[in-house]
Amino acid sequence: MDYALSAAWVFAEYFSFVMLADAILQRRFIHPALFWACILGCAAFCYGVTGLLPVQTSLLKTCLFFVFFSPVSFFLYLGSMKRKLFAMVLLYILIYGLDYVAIAVIMGITHTAFNAITQNFVVYILATFLSKTLLVCICYVIRRAYTARLQNVSVSFWEWSKIAIIPALSLLNLIVTIDGVLKAGLVSNWLFADAFLTLAANIAVLPLWDKIAQEQQLLLENNLLQRELSSNLKAAQTMAHNYDQQRRVTHDYRNHLQTLAGLLQQGEQTQAQVYLKKLIGQSPQAAYVLDTQNPVFDSLLNQKYQQACGQNIGMEFNLEGINELPFSNEDLVTLFSNLLDNAIEACEKVKGRRVVIVTLRCTGTETLLTVRNTSPPVDTALPQLSSTKKDAAAHGYGLKNVCAVLEKYNSEFAFHYNDGWFNFSALLKGGS
Repeated sequence: MDYALSAAWVFAEYFSFVMLADAILQRRFIHPALFWACILGCAAFCYGVTGLLPVQTSLLKTCLFFVFFSPVSFFLYLGSMKRKLFAMVLLYILIYGLDYVAIAVIMGITHTAFNAITQNFVVYILATFLSKTLLVCICYVIRRAYTARLQNVSVSFWEWSKIAIIPALSLLNLIVTIDGVLKAGLVSNWLFADAFLTLAANIAVLPLWDKIAQEQQLLLENNLLQRELSSNLKAAQTMAHNYDQQRRVTHDYRNHLQTLAGLLQQGEQTQAQVYLKKLIGQSPQAAYVLDTQNPVFDSLLNQKYQQACGQNIGMEFNLEGINELPFSNEDLVTLFSNLLDNAIEACEKVKGRRVVIVTLRCTGTETLLTVRNTSPPVDTALPQLSSTKKDAAAHGYGLKNVCAVLEKYNSEFAFHYNDGWFNFSALLKGGS
């Protein structure tokens, strides 16, 4: 039994280190089977050595810790020396700090003296399981929070609450068990089995939340891709409709001119004016109102212009130095399609004036982009702006895509709401 318990503690420590290292380092071996085989080998080596050496002093414990975890850090992960040392030092602090935290919690809840806990073999074993369970949970929280920060993704309070259910119940189970041992003198191998299964359950369940989060992210990205495909399809349909209207009007262009010439030759100026007005009234709205000498950019802006006009939304463009834009066509489409979609969406909810004003100035040394639109009140203090769309998550990904493009070009950007206007501004230093 003692061997199994010690093996569980050693694996919990290595598993916790993997979670910390995954957050700040990159795995050298992509294949999971090979990676975990190496982890188990290192854990087995640690277990064997600690079983042979009588570890007594704190200095020897510290030295052995870095001897055991250095192979994992330096051979299984890529990254700077500072990051690798940081991961090991952080784990070292957590391991030994949580041992005392677990004992302090037991002392506070059960009102038991320190010596009574450390000298009771059963309680000491259960306290160690409490410490390792805390270690696994805290390392997972650190990794999840750090990874979310790197990906510019916020983890909601509700999601943290769901994640905390099993760890909280596990810790409560261990504390109640320890209290029963201290007060009622309960001693049984089932207590150790319960503690072992509690630790194993947390090791098994917590990574499943990562898999669920990854699947949800893939689903959102697929939904976003479908939105973009739908938007492109609408753009193509709009252009085809405008082209068809243009062809129908211009098909009899010569005949109309001949008719007008005939009316004028006969002195029928009034009839000619009436006929001309009818022709003007039948003319379709121009398919292209902007010409930036960039076909991709033209197609996008004109399509959004037509979309806004269809919703009775005015759209103004102030464009200067477009030929010096530093953005690639792909990034231009991502940036402006999301910004204009969000602006049009906001204007659709406004009962009064509905306007979108786009300003883009490129001087060769810096590029200034602003998008202003009338909008209902928006809480810009939130990490993700609220959306009135049914697919609000995709709206959040659209804004993240905008931020990702601007960060790619080292841009400074900000947004705020004031007096019925939502303002988005970005400044990019450097030219194309």
